[in-house]
Amino acid sequence: RAALGLDPDGETNAQAAFDAAQAFRREAEGVVALQEADYRWPAERIARWRENPTSYEFGYLYTTSDCYYWRREELQAIDANECICLGNITNLIANLFGEGHPLDDLVRNLPPIEPCLDQCAHPVQSIEEIGGSQ
Repeated sequence: RAALGLDPDGETNAQAAFDAAQAFRREAEGVVALQEADYRWPAERIARWRENPTSYEFGYLYTTSDCYYWRREELQAIDANECICLGNITNLIANLFGEGHPLDDLVRNLPPIEPCLDQCAHPVQSIEEIGGSQ
């Protein structure tokens, strides 16, 4: 490693930085929970996974409440996962063509396919469904 100009402690330093980032995210989750108590509307209505009249199956603050994107990036870093649909939470076909469209019904009823494409076709409700960090 040293002959290649690489830091011999690189893995150790990277793990320390990752651990610090996870600790920061956990701290942020606590701040978010405190903020939710002051929302004008109940968090269950605006920050949780639920049926609603929008094209999304979650409240608009869901990804904030869950620190979803931070946790997805942690998963990308851990697994070096480059799947464009990793942790997809939106139903792309329903958003483009409307729920109940024949193409939406077809995609929703597809059997499991190649893992990355499957995440494009079948949205997840939580990052834990794909092995996300806690």
